[in-house]
Amino acid sequence: MALEIAPPSTCSFLGSHSETFHRVPALLGVPIGKDLEMASDIIRTASQSLGSYSTAAECDLNDILFTDYGNLVVDPDSREISARIVGDSTRAILGTEAIPILFGGDGSYSPAAVRATLDRFPDLNVVQVGAAPNLANEVDGDAWHPDCATTRILDRLPADQLFQVALREGRKEDFEEMREDQRLVSIADIHTLTELLRKSPVYLSFQLSAFEPSFASATGIHEPGGLLWRDFEELLASVPWNQVRGIDFSGLYPDADLTGYSTLVAAKVLREFILSIPQPE
Repeated sequence: MALEIAPPSTCSFLGSHSETFHRVPALLGVPIGKDLEMASDIIRTASQSLGSYSTAAECDLNDILFTDYGNLVVDPDSREISARIVGDSTRAILGTEAIPILFGGDGSYSPAAVRATLDRFPDLNVVQVGAAPNLANEVDGDAWHPDCATTRILDRLPADQLFQVALREGRKEDFEEMREDQRLVSIADIHTLTELLRKSPVYLSFQLSAFEPSFASATGIHEPGGLLWRDFEELLASVPWNQVRGIDFSGLYPDADLTGYSTLVAAKVLREFILSIPQPE
């Protein structure tokens, strides 16, 4: 059965297409979550307000190969069914040897993308960057709620292959568990990721709530103490991008973004992810 892909409703530098797939970033919008269905297209629109050149990556989007497949068609009434669709889509992209970058939505789909990548790379290391541990087992009977994302990942991923960065909100027992498993990485210790990740394949899961809310407020968590942009740049410098096999980026709440600034931050984050992946020779 063919995957259903809806084209982007707007054109921007995220509307590029390439027939060359090996190690090329492949973008796919994921419209999952109440009031977040349009987040992917809103990020695309915001990208028109940014330049295509990154001073951090020293690279321009106009000079690289990447593909934007538009938005995945999911089931608005079932996160579990949508997760299966995301997993199948991730496998399809990985099958072309491209690097999937799933963006938008509420992050509930991250476990499905991680699992699909883990099937292909059993020694995968997962780097989660966000505000909350998301270690609930279910919420109102929904095991695929965003608050359960890490639990669903750990159903399949060994705990010593997970690194959780910049967390600052959650239950005492959750933080005790993460410390016991030695998977917590503080903002001050982001630079240690380079050594922790060693030479294994890497999957990066990034929530916009990782940022300090005074910097990017249109997220689902507003507890102070998150990343500033310089911390994000240190994260970029610490990730071994030649080992990255997949990325998801979620958590923008467009209706809460009265100034549009958080959306610009989201667009720039996505640009940096695209440009950080080494291009094929």
